[in-house]
Amino acid sequence: MESTISIATPTPVLREFFNTYNMATIYVKVEDTTFSIPRHVLNHPGSPFEMMFKLPQPGDEERKEAASEQDPLVLEGIVAHDFEAFLHVLYPLPDNAPPPKFNVGSEDYWLGILKLATMWRYGKLHEKAVQQMKSIVAEKTPLEMIYLGRKYSMPAWVKDGYVALCSQEHLKPEELAEPPTSDFALDWKTIATLLYVWGYQKSCTWPVNRECSYCRAYYRTSSELRLYCDNCNSTESTPPHGSLSIPDLISQYFRQELSGLDDNFDL
Repeated sequence: MESTISIATPTPVLREFFNTYNMATIYVKVEDTTFSIPRHVLNHPGSPFEMMFKLPQPGDEERKEAASEQDPLVLEGIVAHDFEAFLHVLYPLPDNAPPPKFNVGSEDYWLGILKLATMWRYGKLHEKAVQQMKSIVAEKTPLEMIYLGRKYSMPAWVKDGYVALCSQEHLKPEELAEPPTSDFALDWKTIATLLYVWGYQKSCTWPVNRECSYCRAYYRTSSELRLYCDNCNSTESTPPHGSLSIPDLISQYFRQELSGLDDNFDL
C-alpha cells in the first residue's frame, strides 16, 4: 500500500484585531508581581508597546514575546499598584470577579493611571483620568496644583494654581520658595513673576468713590470692571488702568511655560 505525505500550507497571520497573535497571553513583571494579560490590552497605537508587540514579518528572526511566566517582560521603575489600576481601567473585570485590593476611584488610583497614561501616551485613558482628577485637584493647595500640573503635563492645573496664588490677600516669597514639602517649592523666576502679577493687580483697584460720567453723581465702586451708577442706572464703559484680570495676566506672563506643557503631551 502506497503511503502519501501531505504538507500543510502555512496559515497566514491575520492582521485584524481578533487574531491569535493579538489575543495571545503575555506575562509582564512589575516589582515582585507577574501579570498575565492578553497582548491587545497593552498593544495601543502610539505607545511603546506598539513597536514591542509588532506583528512579525516574513524573514524576521524569532523574537522573545514574554510568552511564559518564567521569562516575562520586566517593566522597571513602575509601581505594581499603579500598573494594576492601569489594567483595571483598560480591562474591566466581570461583575462576579473578586473585588480588587486597592480603593477604586481614590486619588492614588487615578494618579497611578494618569502617571502611566502620560508616560505611555494612552490618549483616551489620559483624558479619562484627567476628568476624574478634576474635583480632586480643585481641593488641593495652589502649590500642589502647580506641582501636579507640571508633573502630568496639565497646563490648566498650573494656571489655576498661579491664579489662586495671585488672588490671595498676601503673597510671601518665602512660603513659595520653602514650603513644608520641598517638591512644591517654586523657582525664583516664577516667584518674581507671580509677585509682579499680584502687585500689579493690587495697584490697579478702582477708586472707592467715582463720579458718574453721565449724571455726575458719586457712587461707591469695587474692583469690578463694569461700574453701575445707582443714581441714573447707567453703566460705565471706560476701563481703568490695569483692567486685565489675573487669569489674563497669568496667560500673558506664563505663556511659554503653559504652551510648553501642552507640547510635552500632544496627543
